[in-house]
Amino acid sequence: MNPNSNHSSASEQMTAITEPAGEKDEVYYWPNNVCFLVEGTLFRVSQYQFITGSSYFSQKYGLPNIADNDGPESVVQLPDMVSAAQFRVFLKMLFPIHTTSTTSSFTKDEWLTILELSVLWHFHDLRKLAIQHLDGTLGAIELVKVGRAAYVPRWVLAGYKALVTRQGIITEDEGDEIGNRTVNTLWIIRYLVEHHDLVGGVEKELESRFSGEIATLRSAESGHRTVLEVEASLAEERCRLEEERRIRSIEEDYERERVTGTEPPVPEAMEVPVVKVAHDRVEEVSCPQLTASIDEIQQPLKNVPWKR
Repeated sequence: MNPNSNHSSASEQMTAITEPAGEKDEVYYWPNNVCFLVEGTLFRVSQYQFITGSSYFSQKYGLPNIADNDGPESVVQLPDMVSAAQFRVFLKMLFPIHTTSTTSSFTKDEWLTILELSVLWHFHDLRKLAIQHLDGTLGAIELVKVGRAAYVPRWVLAGYKALVTRQGIITEDEGDEIGNRTVNTLWIIRYLVEHHDLVGGVEKELESRFSGEIATLRSAESGHRTVLEVEASLAEERCRLEEERRIRSIEEDYERERVTGTEPPVPEAMEVPVVKVAHDRVEEVSCPQLTASIDEIQQPLKNVPWKR
């Protein structure tokens, strides 16, 4: 018998359960798992995708503080509105099962599930991805119902337009699904279309008559934008404000010239704003409207009949 056998066994056992010292990879080191209870079914997966995918979800369920053990305090119970089958689809998106394919395949119903849960839990990137995959696959009633639930106003308007312009009536069952008041408004627009009494086209009429609903959806939609979408919107707003300031400055200079008879100063070249985006990437945001020459701007202003 080897006198060191017991020591060797203990050493091997210690190696198996003790993590050696080393630098942890920033991406592929996932320290903790989390257990979810959904309809009596337990799921144990890494916390990583939930924490990085949605700060709302991780804060709501306290994921950074969940203990990775078998105790009841480590189990997150999801609401009854979420079924085990739905959650399994969502996990399939977050944790693709090994395959030789470079892409994951989802059915239309699965994409609808991913969209529903990504909206519920504020996984904005997954919401955007689901919308992209569902574009062109939804019928008129689906466009209205899903567009309302997922805050996609363009889908709602597209569904309304399809119901107005299609052949055949809007059925009672369809009315029950989208609301009788909505159906009544769509019938009014249909009447105007059929009698050629519509000014500005169907889209403009829909925007006008459903302006309150569409404004509410757009407001809600802004809270579900991805980080890059938010930053792009801020960049566009900065460009717009810079353009307004530039035009206002030129108008003030020419008004001063009209009053005093002095030549206005030539505006200095505008700097292109630089926007810092996620992951420390820097992108230049060009403002085409700021590239006009001073002569191009001066010419129309010289022709303005200024009041005296």
